[in-house]
Amino acid sequence: MHGETKCLRESSCLRCLRGERRRGRLVTPFLLLLLTGAGCGSRKTEEPAKTAEPVPPPPIAKPSYEGINVTNGGAISGVVRFTGTKPKLQPRPVTKNSEICGHGAKPAVDFLLGPDGGVQNVVVIIEGIKSGKKMTPSTPVLDQIKCDYVPHVQSVTLGSTLEIRNSDDLLHNVHGKLDGRITIFNLAMPLKGQSIPKQLTKPGVIHLQCDAGHTWMSGYIVVVEHPYHTTTGNRGTFALADVPPGSYRVKAWHERFGTLEQEVSVAPGSESRISFDYQTP
Repeated sequence: MHGETKCLRESSCLRCLRGERRRGRLVTPFLLLLLTGAGCGSRKTEEPAKTAEPVPPPPIAKPSYEGINVTNGGAISGVVRFTGTKPKLQPRPVTKNSEICGHGAKPAVDFLLGPDGGVQNVVVIIEGIKSGKKMTPSTPVLDQIKCDYVPHVQSVTLGSTLEIRNSDDLLHNVHGKLDGRITIFNLAMPLKGQSIPKQLTKPGVIHLQCDAGHTWMSGYIVVVEHPYHTTTGNRGTFALADVPPGSYRVKAWHERFGTLEQEVSVAPGSESRISFDYQTP
């Protein structure tokens, strides 16, 4: 062992091995492994591990809309109704965490009809408008309350920062997919009172689902490139103000019944009224 120890202290592996052989000593496999496999006296300087740089948020899609000072603008208002036989709605069975989410089944939320036949949760948008009132910063909220998304449907302006909350004392995992395909966010939220901001940088319809086993949870966020959008309440009414005079195409979108479109002209300082009528498929 004295020879092996001396060998390890030599600066050259080859010189050390030759010396041992001249002295008639056995070069053991253990020594050979130390000399060759462990670097045999050579030293390698390990570079310190590099800290991963934070990934910047994706750039906001460049809007084709220009904010201007609108003078003598008009308005578009109206109502979304449903005519025909009301479809049969399927309840949503609660299969997990019933002590918080509720027992039995939750009522359907994909079609809500008001007392006067107005349709709730319809997003109304002026299509293709290129200029108009300036976009003001806003902080829309998406909450999770008793294992439902609140609000169920909302429209927000491109570039807004969505505040995602969890008001339930259990784990939720909110998964947002743009146009039902591209993941925009996928956030585990295990704590009651937890809040996560998320900037919305791409226009389109984001479908919400919970990947923590709450399969009945569903919701929608419609991201629009300009400020001329709104979501109907329980009476199905809508209003869009400060619209520059001109001719426009207005679109109504509903998660179950799809889209309807209508042409409308806006005169200076006046209000134009339109209506949309969904029918039984």
